[in-house]
Amino acid sequence: MSRKRFIDLSIAIESGLPSDPPMMIPKIDYRDHMEGAEQMKDFFPGIKKEQLPGGLGWAFEMLWLTTHSGTHLDAPYHYHPTMDHGNRALTIDEIPLEWCFNDGVVLDFRHMADGERIRVKDIKQELERIQYTIKPLDIVLIQTGADEAWGERGVSCEGGGDGQGKHPLSCGARGKGGGDRCLELGPSTSVFGQGVPVYRRSKGRLGSAFRGN
Repeated sequence: MSRKRFIDLSIAIESGLPSDPPMMIPKIDYRDHMEGAEQMKDFFPGIKKEQLPGGLGWAFEMLWLTTHSGTHLDAPYHYHPTMDHGNRALTIDEIPLEWCFNDGVVLDFRHMADGERIRVKDIKQELERIQYTIKPLDIVLIQTGADEAWGERGVSCEGGGDGQGKHPLSCGARGKGGGDRCLELGPSTSVFGQGVPVYRRSKGRLGSAFRGN
């Protein structure tokens, strides 16, 4: 049995990071040991701060997040209530674990011009270049160069569909990752039928990435 190499692509949750529209930006409220001591009095009625080591309690954080914050999986239900020509879309708790731990294949599109869409022919050409055939349960990772702009203000999502999201899934792939912090999961047919690209601004240019199942 061959050993798998796991590559951690996750990123940390950061307070105020301009990774999404303002209403979705994570917020972290850091509470120190002095505040923790006050809270402990509620947890343990009758306790006094003087009874705690150094008069200090625990430190903790209060987080405000959405399901789109940080490194995450987008289930088909995120995009639409149905998939596969009208079937009920899978929610995140219904995603098979084996879809999440499999071979990854990186397709490099950093050479593409600003705002240029990744089309099926581009995917086929890149697969030919790296001499690879997508197999069932592969996770396709699209390298766009957008990671260079991660954390910068003005990073935004735009785009329309041209069919490119459908091709890797039709070959048996079960995950698509773009140039940000998101991995999309899906069945053999895209929710939108044609797939939805996302353009993520990268230092004044647009990098194309997959989105949509």
